[in-house]
Amino acid sequence: MALDLWIRLEPGKPKKIHIKSWQKINRVITDPITGMPKEIPSLILIVDEEDGIPVNKQLSIVSQKLSAELAPYLESNAYVNYNFIIINFQFSLKMHLKRLMILIMILITFNSLLRCICS
Repeated sequence: MALDLWIRLEPGKPKKIHIKSWQKINRVITDPITGMPKEIPSLILIVDEEDGIPVNKQLSIVSQKLSAELAPYLESNAYVNYNFIIINFQFSLKMHLKRLMILIMILITFNSLLRCICS
């Protein structure tokens, strides 16, 4: 069985963590639009508790917005006094398009029903 060394965030599911330490690194990723390599800043959180269970894992954060939200806690070392709840709100475009198509179909059906009733 492989050791799980990374925190995995499932879309929409809260994850409670306690941060033991942290570091900033630069990471090379493939840009999803251009397909070219790109260097971005990344925040690595060393986590010693996940959902109330002692662990030794890492959470890699590339979101600059989340990094900025955590910065005051990290830079002042106040993070050791807190548990953080993180939720991944990243949903796929395909899922949003499917929901939009269902909504459009409902609106078309509703519009057709209104025409039948009003005529």
